[in-house]
Amino acid sequence: MKTKLINLSLILISLISLSIKVNAQSFQWVNNRNHSFVTNPDMTAFNSHSDSIGNTVFTDVQLYKLNYGQNIYGDIAVKKYNAAGNLISEKILSGKIYVSGIQTDNFGYSYFAGSFMDTMVIDNVNKLFNTGSGFNLNYFLIKLNSDLNFVWSKNITALYGQNITIDVIKIKRNFLYAGILDFTQGYVKKFDLNGSEVFSIVHSPIRRLTGIDEDSNGNICTAGSCGNGNIIFGGTIHNAPHIYNVYFSKFNPLGNNEWTKFVEDITFSKTDIVCDNSNNIIACGDLHGSFFFGNIQAQGRQWVYDFFVTKINSSGEFLWLREVPNTSTITGDAGKGKTSSIASDKDDNIYMSGFFRGRIDFGNNVIVNSVGYRDIFILKFDKDGNPVYGKQAGGSGSNRSDCISVNQYSEVFLSGNYNSNAMFDTIIAPGTGSINSFITKISPDNPYSVFHLRLIQEGFYNHGKDNLRMNDTVHVYLRNSTSPYGEVDHSVGIADKNTFEGTYYFHNVVTGNYYVKIKHRNTIETWSAIPLHFENLHSTNYDFISSQNKAYGDNLVSVNKSPVRFALLSGDVNQDGIIDASDLTAIDNDAMIFNSGYIFTDVTGDGTTDASDASVTENNAVQFVSKIVP
Repeated sequence: MKTKLINLSLILISLISLSIKVNAQSFQWVNNRNHSFVTNPDMTAFNSHSDSIGNTVFTDVQLYKLNYGQNIYGDIAVKKYNAAGNLISEKILSGKIYVSGIQTDNFGYSYFAGSFMDTMVIDNVNKLFNTGSGFNLNYFLIKLNSDLNFVWSKNITALYGQNITIDVIKIKRNFLYAGILDFTQGYVKKFDLNGSEVFSIVHSPIRRLTGIDEDSNGNICTAGSCGNGNIIFGGTIHNAPHIYNVYFSKFNPLGNNEWTKFVEDITFSKTDIVCDNSNNIIACGDLHGSFFFGNIQAQGRQWVYDFFVTKINSSGEFLWLREVPNTSTITGDAGKGKTSSIASDKDDNIYMSGFFRGRIDFGNNVIVNSVGYRDIFILKFDKDGNPVYGKQAGGSGSNRSDCISVNQYSEVFLSGNYNSNAMFDTIIAPGTGSINSFITKISPDNPYSVFHLRLIQEGFYNHGKDNLRMNDTVHVYLRNSTSPYGEVDHSVGIADKNTFEGTYYFHNVVTGNYYVKIKHRNTIETWSAIPLHFENLHSTNYDFISSQNKAYGDNLVSVNKSPVRFALLSGDVNQDGIIDASDLTAIDNDAMIFNSGYIFTDVTGDGTTDASDASVTENNAVQFVSKIVP
């Protein structure tokens, strides 16, 4: 049920009760379901994940069947909502099923991990059969397409052993990572998106492997918990110094360990991680004492619950730590979300969710004040760990966030459970009893438009490998579609050497049509053939490589017939809009002194200036290549 009902009297009462930093961010919609079964709310988990085009996938309990361990099992409803919160697809997974994690890829496909008893029915044709009977748990991975139709499934228990469990899954680039545990031996399993295993990284002996992510260089980062003594991480032995440890570990793309760090704990906790765009690790977990994170000592919990959010740089150094601040008298406490509690956006801002009690002042005028016994909260930090805003939701009784995710537009999606009626800003979600599932969306504080662009720099292109010699910076400008074609916005991004794609964000654009102007350090300025449509909270795609007529004035050059590839013309070293003798002079001067590094005269992208750069430039100079603009 999509809820947008407003009760003014309740809103006024709640506004009096709340004290929180005022921001433009608001809950845009809430979809909720009231459940009639009775159980401990902490045994439920209502998971979600947003995709690259503004949709979100959510798992709900369709039919409750039993409690087992710390979870509930039953039929699962998989629901996909669009950006406006409208249901666009639904699928029922039948059996005694628990879904522990969801991920989505860039193609709109969804991946699910969890456990099941008996037989799991995915659809009329596809089923997963348990290797045992009764209360025997098997663990699974499932892939569904953008319409939630079956693609493939795996019984992980049948594949890897009866004692296997799955702690976490993560989609990054074109790979699926799974954190798999066999008693005390952990494995990071890397699969391609067809479900074929690529390789495995051993962690042994450990007790949990709950965090996995990949940074922009393809390095693999993990987190979890272990006991003391010698622990093997990808073939490298590290000594865990405490009886209970939280570990953070980094591996190169081949799975070789680069470093591992340990933090003391009092139990085997669940720690979530995400890699930001600067290749830092952001971690969130339960905090049980005044432990050291590198040289930074936590205050530790003052009441019952506490959490930590910390940033670790690419070398393994703890940069900062955030927690519930201690006060002279106890005023409140807070804990992390159940399943996935941390996320980051394109600007490396950090979002954390969970539950809280009482009143907490996080600093920077970010204050939350609970209405019920335990309320939902969301915190946003900037990349330096400074609180930006806090939001809260809930009603009477116990309320909780399970999952948080952030899409490319910085829209925040949150799912979990609430008790009785709950308030999400001015939206009241009706409830009955203690089990009421929800999925909600929070608007971004700085909306923008996303532009996906594919291009090739002529000199950088490696014909034999059909790739570029390096990733490189590209400047993209939006220009008005009518004379004098004034500049509206500007974005900087990286053109990927393998996909030729870069992503660019525009914060100042209003809905309309704009020419796209491309600037690169040594290619000729190039414009799109026609104005393209842009609007906030939407994405626009354009491809300069598929046809010569994609550029204004057909100002591209063919660099490959099969596959067809067109490129921006290279050699405008001084960026004056024409490739001529002045560019050749600059190249000759650098070549004579054997200049190298990131320099404008490196037209081929191989890190040096030499005859090959002069050759590309001279070919275009004799053709009198210049920019062609409206």
